[in-house]
Amino acid sequence: METLNDGYHHLRSPFCLDVHIVPGFLAPTIFTGDSADATLASYALGMPHPPGFPVYTWVGHLFTLIPIGDIAYRVNLMSAFFGALAIPVVYAIIRSSAQKFEGRFSAGASRFGAIVGSMSLAFSITYWAQAEIAEVYTLNIFIIALMILFSLKWAEERNPKYLYLLSLLFGLSLGIHASNILFAPFFLAFLFLTDRKAMLDMRVLIPAIALFLAVGMIQIVYLYVRAMQVPAYMYSDIRSMNSFLSYITAKEYSAAPFSVSLSSGISMYVEFLAANFSLVGMAIGMAGLALSIKRDLLRSGFYISLFAVNVLYFVRFESGDIADKLVPSFMIFSIFIGLGIWEVLNIILGPLADENDSKKLLIKDNLGKVVLVVLVLIVSAIVPVTSYAAYSQEIDQMRSTELPFFLLDALKEVPANSTILDQWATCEPLKYYQVVHNVNPTVEIVGADPVDWTDRIDERTGKSSVFMVEIDKEVLKKYSEIPVLNMPGVGVLYKIYPGKMSFSAENSAIQNPINKSFDGTVRLLGTNLIQKNGERGFTITYFWQSQEKTPKDLIVYVDLVNENGNPVLEDVHVPIYGIYPTSKWVQGEVLAENYNVRLPSSVKPGNYQVFLMGIWNKEIPGDYERILLGNIEAE
Repeated sequence: METLNDGYHHLRSPFCLDVHIVPGFLAPTIFTGDSADATLASYALGMPHPPGFPVYTWVGHLFTLIPIGDIAYRVNLMSAFFGALAIPVVYAIIRSSAQKFEGRFSAGASRFGAIVGSMSLAFSITYWAQAEIAEVYTLNIFIIALMILFSLKWAEERNPKYLYLLSLLFGLSLGIHASNILFAPFFLAFLFLTDRKAMLDMRVLIPAIALFLAVGMIQIVYLYVRAMQVPAYMYSDIRSMNSFLSYITAKEYSAAPFSVSLSSGISMYVEFLAANFSLVGMAIGMAGLALSIKRDLLRSGFYISLFAVNVLYFVRFESGDIADKLVPSFMIFSIFIGLGIWEVLNIILGPLADENDSKKLLIKDNLGKVVLVVLVLIVSAIVPVTSYAAYSQEIDQMRSTELPFFLLDALKEVPANSTILDQWATCEPLKYYQVVHNVNPTVEIVGADPVDWTDRIDERTGKSSVFMVEIDKEVLKKYSEIPVLNMPGVGVLYKIYPGKMSFSAENSAIQNPINKSFDGTVRLLGTNLIQKNGERGFTITYFWQSQEKTPKDLIVYVDLVNENGNPVLEDVHVPIYGIYPTSKWVQGEVLAENYNVRLPSSVKPGNYQVFLMGIWNKEIPGDYERILLGNIEAE
């Protein structure tokens, strides 16, 4: 059996390829949701979302000490590191599962299958995406793959050290993703069915169990002690015993399992599998599964059981990131892809698989086999190559810094002691800038479910200013959401005001009179375009007048045009913040609104003209008159 030690020179190729490609797509700063949660917990040795993952935060904290990029980049780098490191372990599993023949051709076939199988995992869209941001999944796959490899090593050698390593890793794995406990019965079954007598040797079994329990207990004690210390980042206050027990048992998510029908879940999983490995990869993997059962029922049954428990549990899970939780099953399927290639090549080669003399391939009677072998090599190589080609651009989008920088601007924009309320996934990056960079530390950041937003605003009305980065229909029934910061194409920051707002603008000073009438019903009286020194953005104040009642709604297009006359940015919005459209205006009233713009990073430094174009709703934009509002400079 070839393992990591025996065939290291063969392992370097997939590892080096992955370690050179993956960091090139790495997110350069903070990401949203669970990723931001993991970054903050790693930096502060804090308490992430339930049930906590202390092993991940310990390793992540070590990566925050590396003097490269900002803190978030360093934790993202950890995902890339373990994502690349897991690939040669998967390679070794495939090689060890392909029976070792003396013949050069069969050994070469298994090496090729191992490379394609492991690289199919590396460039599968879900695994690859998790390797670019701070998340638990690549470290988890690395640990699970090592557990499988050590189980295979024990099955071969019966050396107790592999059981001890397996116990240690299993205990640690629960501090990365608690669902790994589901794999325990199947690891035990494989080991007992391999050699029941060796497994029942109490001199080995008791220390192995004790090691597993000790590692698990250390993590639980750590979580409790750390919670009592109140670190800089805590998902929630868990200092009472009841709240702590609810935290480590993930009671918050107790309604999620088994809330999706099995048929719907399986259908969804097939789509995930096709998206990650293509139909060609699925066919090769299914062939590998079937042929490996025939060759080695025990080992194949071990793989299938790990695959099945991960799939059957999580496809019925109600969550927005189900594909991420299914990564262990994708890893197992990549093993079957590698085995499928090896098995098919062996079938084609027949007795030639045991040969060492390459000249025998050139015999006329064997040329047909050579052609088939070449076709299999080409078709199987399509799986990782097409995945890379199909998803590299999508993965590259994760390198965008526009959303994090908008959230940073939003945090800077709000006054001290105010509140930013939004969904938890949006609030975590804001907390990152507070905790790590000490930006506006007195601002309260509240992540809550949308159904609770109105109640949370009610609690703070009259006590602090409340801001949000989303429009919510339920909130608008009681409050007004007025934009105070807009980054076109990225996000909008709204300030919450009680009741309905008045936008009357009688006797206002207009710096840029325009007097442009749209169909004789709505008139743009003028604008004020202001840019503060050093500000990467500008503010437009619009002054509107209703000339006649109209059933139509006007839409405003604002274009930023460079010195060559080419538009580089466009934003579309409805006058009066979208909450008081022209179809509701009263004849004769004069209205004003402020439009505060931050330029995204895609706008390069230079001088620009700001144009406005008004189009009635449902009309097709065409050659309409553009109105020059003024000039701005982007630094």
